[in-house]
Amino acid sequence: MAGNKNALRNKGFSLLEVMVALGILSIGLLAMASLFSTSQRVLSISNRDTLAATLAQNKMEALRAIRPFPVDAEDTVEGMTRTWSIVAPSDAKNPRLWAITVKVFPTEDKAQAIELKSTIFY
Repeated sequence: MAGNKNALRNKGFSLLEVMVALGILSIGLLAMASLFSTSQRVLSISNRDTLAATLAQNKMEALRAIRPFPVDAEDTVEGMTRTWSIVAPSDAKNPRLWAITVKVFPTEDKAQAIELKSTIFY
């Protein structure tokens, strides 16, 4: 009979074991929620930087395709501001080497700029 009483007593979990398991589970779920919010923020920044790089590259290709002339200009595309300049050569050794600079940044934050520089020979 003593064996039956011990068998009945050891069926299932105690309240303390359930509370510890719930505590560990809640800590894990909070860590996962924090991971999701951080990954969403990083993905947003990455998308913004990719858009800025694409806009800068497209403008650089368009500027390299035209005949160079000194120019400074700016436009706004898809929430990004693009500025570009084509500068005539300053040294007399190579008067056909022009410098092109394209800078793209979010309209609200100039500190997050992507800048491309290139030279072109005409």
